[in-house]
Amino acid sequence: MVAVTSGAAVGVDVERVQTLSDLDMLTGTVLAPSERAALDGLADGERTWAFFVTWTRKEALLKATGDGLGLGPGGVVFGPPSGPPRLDRWPSDAPDPGPLRLLDLDAGPGHTASLAVLTESPVTPVLVTPVPT
Repeated sequence: MVAVTSGAAVGVDVERVQTLSDLDMLTGTVLAPSERAALDGLADGERTWAFFVTWTRKEALLKATGDGLGLGPGGVVFGPPSGPPRLDRWPSDAPDPGPLRLLDLDAGPGHTASLAVLTESPVTPVLVTPVPT
């Protein structure tokens, strides 16, 4: 998946949702306590899906800001994965990303995808499917 904008930084991430044997270790490393709490009590399949929704949101934003994983994804905190994407907390020792538009995208069955655009302007994604030649 590729994201293109004019005049604003953009980040996109897509992941195939798959069973992870180390999901507990991973959530302890890359999710904040409030994000882990949102996953607690979910059935395994729902928990895995919720993890990947949260993860793609983080990755998209960290790509848009240019920070990448060097910033530490546990310090970037999003609202519950069942709701619309919402940034709840940004690390206080990192430059503020400024105005932000976050969208979850339909990446097809078995995938999660998120788009982050550093802008105040409305964002309307246009998904283009290549036609085989």
